[in-house]
Amino acid sequence: MLAGKIDIAAFTKRKKTPFIMQMEAVECGAAALAIVMGYYGRFVPLSQLRQECGVSRDGSKASNVLKAARRFGMIAKGYSKGLNKVKEVKTPFICYWEFNHFIVVEGFTKDFVYVNDPAHGHRRLSWETFGEGYTGVVLAIEPGEDFRKGGTMPKMLPVLLQHTRGSRHALAFVMICGLLATAPAVASAALTKVLLDSVIAQGHYDWLRPLLSSMALVMIFQLSLTALSGQFYRRMQMGLSARLQAKFFKKLLDLPFQFYSQRYVGDVVDRTRLVGSIVELISGRLTSAAVGVVTMVTFGMVLFAYNPLLTSIGVLATALNFIFLRMVAKRREEANIVISKDQGRVQAVTIAAIQSIDTIKASGLEDNIYGKWSGFFSAASNATLKLELESRIFSALPTLTTTVINTVTLILGGIMVMSGDMTFGTLMAFNLLMGQFLGPMSDLLSLSVQMQQIRGNVIRLSDVMDHPSRSDMPQPDSDPPAETESNPAAPAIATSQNKLDGRIEFKNVTFGYSPLEAPLIRNFDLEILPGERVALVGKSGCGKSTLAKLAAGLLTPQSGGILFSGQPRDAIPKEVIANSVAMIEQDITFFPGSILDNLTLWDMTIPSAWAHEACEDAGILDTVLALPGGLDASVAEGGGNFSGGQRQRLEIARSLVRKPSLLILDEATSALDVEMEEKVIGNIRRRGCSCLVIAHRLSTVKNCQKIVVMEQGEIAEIGSYDELWKKGGKFAALLQSRKSG
Repeated sequence: MLAGKIDIAAFTKRKKTPFIMQMEAVECGAAALAIVMGYYGRFVPLSQLRQECGVSRDGSKASNVLKAARRFGMIAKGYSKGLNKVKEVKTPFICYWEFNHFIVVEGFTKDFVYVNDPAHGHRRLSWETFGEGYTGVVLAIEPGEDFRKGGTMPKMLPVLLQHTRGSRHALAFVMICGLLATAPAVASAALTKVLLDSVIAQGHYDWLRPLLSSMALVMIFQLSLTALSGQFYRRMQMGLSARLQAKFFKKLLDLPFQFYSQRYVGDVVDRTRLVGSIVELISGRLTSAAVGVVTMVTFGMVLFAYNPLLTSIGVLATALNFIFLRMVAKRREEANIVISKDQGRVQAVTIAAIQSIDTIKASGLEDNIYGKWSGFFSAASNATLKLELESRIFSALPTLTTTVINTVTLILGGIMVMSGDMTFGTLMAFNLLMGQFLGPMSDLLSLSVQMQQIRGNVIRLSDVMDHPSRSDMPQPDSDPPAETESNPAAPAIATSQNKLDGRIEFKNVTFGYSPLEAPLIRNFDLEILPGERVALVGKSGCGKSTLAKLAAGLLTPQSGGILFSGQPRDAIPKEVIANSVAMIEQDITFFPGSILDNLTLWDMTIPSAWAHEACEDAGILDTVLALPGGLDASVAEGGGNFSGGQRQRLEIARSLVRKPSLLILDEATSALDVEMEEKVIGNIRRRGCSCLVIAHRLSTVKNCQKIVVMEQGEIAEIGSYDELWKKGGKFAALLQSRKSG
């Protein structure tokens, strides 16, 4: 009986786990697994666990989390436990919460359940609250024989120092100036002592002129040093900001399509704002603190030479400050991380609402959207307000400490002066130097507070910077292109130096949005010859648009390969791909600027004659020329000054402006009437480029030379329009259903 009680106590005792924040709602399973593995000493980047857990657009299943845990040598089992039996599971374990979220349970008491929520941090829930969200599904995970500890919890300082590359010489110079500034401070204190003890107290008035001259020289040196370091500081800050902003934006452009498919656009945009706060921290508080550590040691040694007792009091008070801040740092760090994420969600909903304002107003959803936004805003505001109250208290701590130390040293120093153990000049010099000693302490304490506040920003920025770029991601295994007369081993991939011939081959392509789920596309084989027009048709969800994204390079096959003119995409220079392959989607984006800029995307090498030809073939030239300025006419953000059909034709013109040899059309003419659609399709056909067409309107594909009927990710039928119609199979049934519908 006693053994059973001890066993239960060991199982239910709270076990504090590290907090690892999920970046998006779909990542909670991967983040919960990272928390449990971190507790046992294995730290794995969240980006890697996203892959291991098969995180997709729909999140991750509990079974996938268990599979991922086993691959790291963990013993992982899933259970269905009633609320009264949940204490039997060894903590920490993962709990499926409210049927849409994973949290980590750390332990229990009689009245509370302690959890680590990847979205909100450590929480203490009453049994009633826990029972309301508890679904009965728990994932028990603990180390097995093959488990190995490894990795480390990400540290703030190394991440920040990585961003100083390219500015370290300027940083070093600013720090040297800070160190040199200790010399005039020590000299001023010494001169003050001489003034009080020798000139005023002992009447050596003949020393006054050289003493004042020395003080003036010290002041001039100090002002010059401050001005010089300030100039370098501003230059360093501007350079650091420019480099980090450019590096961040370049990284955004290099990230794979999947990164954006799992994140709010507004949240990603909001992260660009965070660069400024990190630059300010690195070039401001961090630099000052680095100088401060050395100057505190320097001033401490000088102070110790003046009076060991009073110096010990100052050092002891400073040490107590740091110990106190360290005790509360962890809890504040978690709160700041969550606040940063919540603020990103507010920004994301704001941008999404503005982008969809026409839909919101047409559907009368203003109150619904406002309710969603105000919920996020209230959560972020309340958490921020609570933390700011604490921050004000902590920010006042250095001032309070300085006041107490100065008061104590003056009282004790005054007693020593009256007893003859210290001169009045020494006391004043000591107080001046103690002020210099406590100044860096204030910077260090402020840095500690700011580091806690900015940790969430650093994590959100690192989520972008540490994510593998498309070029860094593993490529699927595929057979090398065979050597034939039309495809020798030499890189004869284009009909001209900067253009492919339009041939594309899908070779046994398999793809799924989650590597642990059944693939959406299975063993897909298709060849499109130069100038050939091929259509993909089928019911919604059969994989048509996914194949279009694979052809465009937005997605990467899990296995198999896609060849362009007989070569894999990665073997072809980017500029050749850009000049040869174009994609038209339903989602159309326009930037504020001229029509020409939106068509060429600021590529000055594209002749304006090509833009005229593209507009003519897209059936939009007359509309463009009727505007003041023609191609130089302004486009509002999102193309708001054009109709839906005009925007779609401008999008078609944008894809044609480089004269591509392969055109991918995903519902590219859905906003056009039949007459305009036939005209545009005819113009594209006359260009002679290969076309991969995805359309629900089956009349669009009538003139395609080959039609591929898709069903559950596989080819169900293939042939010409007439052949498939006469066959009376799936295409004929699809066509008949569209006509009757």
